[in-house]
Amino acid sequence: MADGEPHRRRSAVAAKHLARADARRLAILGCGLQGRKNLEVLKAVLPKLAHCQAYDLVAEREALFVRGTTDRWGVSVVGAGSVERAVRGADIVITTGPIGDNRRATLVPEWLAPGSLTIALDYDSYVTDAAIAAADLVLTDDRGQIEDARR
Repeated sequence: MADGEPHRRRSAVAAKHLARADARRLAILGCGLQGRKNLEVLKAVLPKLAHCQAYDLVAEREALFVRGTTDRWGVSVVGAGSVERAVRGADIVITTGPIGDNRRATLVPEWLAPGSLTIALDYDSYVTDAAIAAADLVLTDDRGQIEDARR
């Protein structure tokens, strides 16, 4: 679907079953429609979620996201200004950045909290190979896509 509904459902199911039950802090990387909708569905399946740090490559889009979602669904939303500030301390990281030929991966394993869950909806545009390699578990809903990326 154009609005990304299948991706939202997948991230909600993944978070419900894989995130820590006491998850309170969310990082959203990519503040477009996918970011907003994922905040909404994650709050629905993780009622303790209370804080979101948002980042977007376009500062104006990040600011608009914060204005449009702050205290909506009972979640405090702040602009992070950088990937690192968004991710540090987050229990769940959702990446919904632009998918392009020139990957701008910046998220490194040192920024991720132990036991945190990262859901890359953007074909790992933000997540570095080192962060993927450092993960305890890597799951995919598209094995062919992962195998193609390894070539």
